[in-house]
Amino acid sequence: MKRKGTHSWRKAGRDSNLLKFAAFLLNYLSRSAILLLLPACTVSFSGDAPVRLRVAAASGLPLRSLDVFFFNDDPLRRLDSYQRFDNPSASVSGASRGGPKIVVALANSPSDKYSWADINSYERLMDTMSDYSAEDPGAPVMSGIARVDEGADRACEIALKPLLSRIEVASLSCDFHGRPYEGAVLEDVRIYLTNAGSLCPVFCGDKVVPGGFLNVGALNGSDMSRLAFPWMLQAEVESPVGAAVRNLGLTFYCYPNTSERDGLGTPFTRLVIEGTLLGRRYWYPLDIGRGALGLPEMPQGIVRGARYRYDITITRRGATSPDSPMETGTVRARLLGEDWQEGGNSTILFRHES
Repeated sequence: MKRKGTHSWRKAGRDSNLLKFAAFLLNYLSRSAILLLLPACTVSFSGDAPVRLRVAAASGLPLRSLDVFFFNDDPLRRLDSYQRFDNPSASVSGASRGGPKIVVALANSPSDKYSWADINSYERLMDTMSDYSAEDPGAPVMSGIARVDEGADRACEIALKPLLSRIEVASLSCDFHGRPYEGAVLEDVRIYLTNAGSLCPVFCGDKVVPGGFLNVGALNGSDMSRLAFPWMLQAEVESPVGAAVRNLGLTFYCYPNTSERDGLGTPFTRLVIEGTLLGRRYWYPLDIGRGALGLPEMPQGIVRGARYRYDITITRRGATSPDSPMETGTVRARLLGEDWQEGGNSTILFRHES
């Protein structure tokens, strides 16, 4: 026996299902049209499970631009999505599809977004090199990598670390006590870096040998003229340096160099003090990062995103060229090494389609 009202109830149910199906179809067609109009790697649409990416930059360094790459975390590691943000705010939105991902972030790249058009895999991106001549120490190139797993809580953090390291000459003095030229001063002093890396992998680790060098063995005017900021590698001291300690506060910048052997193609990066003593020119080259205090866990040499602070006392005549070894005891140098401090944070919110 049919109950009263059953037929009208079933009809309403069918109508409701038809409306739901129509809404679903319209949504699907709209989304397909968007996918046809935009490159797959830059499509942005809301999903049910966001990926929250917290980006922390080194202390005092701005984020003028941020390039974010999502790669599938599988054997092929193909590009899933890419977004670029100029002057990113505290929170911006991007897109990534579901599944385990490798997230790669690059800040302050001198390249525009179109330069990444041929990046289709993680391995291809890892081969990218950064050019020292295009570096801006006020907003240096920084990079970091993280992984995101499947699950409801899809979050990760990337600490953006500069490729550059800071080489600081805090103080300089001369102590010629007990020598025939006691009381002499070092004149026409200039300080610079030699064998400074010109190319560096954008996503290098703590151990790296640069892909080319500037000021090989000596200060090179041609190399210096290529730099947007030549003071990154060279400075002059305005007045003579004597027994009184001079607080210079000079800062130079260079790419990492952890060469295990000082040789052809793998020279150590050096801090060179050049000056005139008793009418003759001398050089005082120091291998940067060798025997640094404060970083016992780091390899010898210069590691990325580190700070090396020197207090230097010259005690005798120097070498006859900037690439010649000095006699033992020619220079007393106190070297302190430390990491670049972590600073401000930016939160990048990515939504993916499950």
